[in-house]
Amino acid sequence: MKTKVIIIISIISISLYFLFKNKSTTGKDVSGQTNKTRVTPAGSPQKNEFKAAPQVKDLEVLAKSISKEVSKTTFWESTIDFSLSERQILKKIDPMKVYTHSKNVISNLSKCVAEHCGLRPDEDGFFDPANTTADKLLARNLKLLNLVHDETTIFDFNLEGIEFDDIFSSKNSDVQLNGLILFLKTKDSPEDIQYLFKRASLFDDTVKGQFFSQMDDVTKQSPELRNTYVGTITNMLNNENGNSVVEISENLGNLNLDIEELQVIIKGSCNQDSERIQNVLRVNFNEYLSKKNLNLTYEEACN
Repeated sequence: MKTKVIIIISIISISLYFLFKNKSTTGKDVSGQTNKTRVTPAGSPQKNEFKAAPQVKDLEVLAKSISKEVSKTTFWESTIDFSLSERQILKKIDPMKVYTHSKNVISNLSKCVAEHCGLRPDEDGFFDPANTTADKLLARNLKLLNLVHDETTIFDFNLEGIEFDDIFSSKNSDVQLNGLILFLKTKDSPEDIQYLFKRASLFDDTVKGQFFSQMDDVTKQSPELRNTYVGTITNMLNNENGNSVVEISENLGNLNLDIEELQVIIKGSCNQDSERIQNVLRVNFNEYLSKKNLNLTYEEACN
C-alpha cells in the first residue's frame, strides 16, 4: 500500500514539474526566439496591462505624457484597446467624458508628437517616424472628438487648449486629415481658412488630394477665398512632386468646380515636364469634365 502511495506521489510531482516548466517557457516560440508577450513572474502583483499589444511598451511610455486623471480611467483603457472602434467607445462611455478626455489627450500628445513623445525603435531597430503609437493615439482621439461633434449634443463644444500647429507637426496622414476635419468644425473665418492654405503644401501627399474637397464649400463664402482656393490648386498642380499632383487630380471628382475655375486650373497645369504626369492630368481632367457634362476638354483648355 505504501509503495502505491509513493508511486502516486511521484507521478503527481513529475506532472507538476513539467506543468510549471511549460508555463515558464511560454515567453518563447518554437524556434526559441523570445516573443513580445510579457510574462508576469510568479508571486508578483498583477498590473493593469494595456490591451493594445504588441505596443505595450510604447503605451506605457505614452501614459507618462498623459495626465493621471485621464490615464487611470476606463476611457484611456478603451482608447488603447484597438479592437474597439471609435463609435463603440462613444457608445460605451459618456459623451461628455469622451469630449473632455479626448481634448486632454490631444493637447498632451500633440505637444510632443513631433519628437515622438519619447518613443524609441523596437528590439529589431524598426521605427516609422510617421506612424508611431503616439500618432495612432492622437489620430484616434481626433476621430473621437469629430464623432462627439457630429453625433452628440455637447453644450459649448469648443477646442480650447488644442494647438493645431502642434497637431499638424505630425507627419502622419491620419492625424493631419482628422485634424483638418476637426479644425473646420469650429474655425471657418477667412483668417482661419488662409491659415490652412499656407499649410497646404506641408501636408502628406495623400492628404493634399483630400484637402481641397474639405475646403471646397467653406471657400465659397467670399470671392477672395475662392480665388485663393483655385490659385492654390493651380499652384500645387504645377509645382508639387508627382505623387502630390496625382493625388490632387485623382480627387477632382470630390470638387464642385465651375467651367471658369476649371479653365484657370487646367491652363496652369499644361506645362508639366513629365509626360507621364501630363497624361495623368489629361485623363483625370477629361473624366471630370465628362461627368460634369461640360463642353470642354483638357486639350482645348491647354490650347
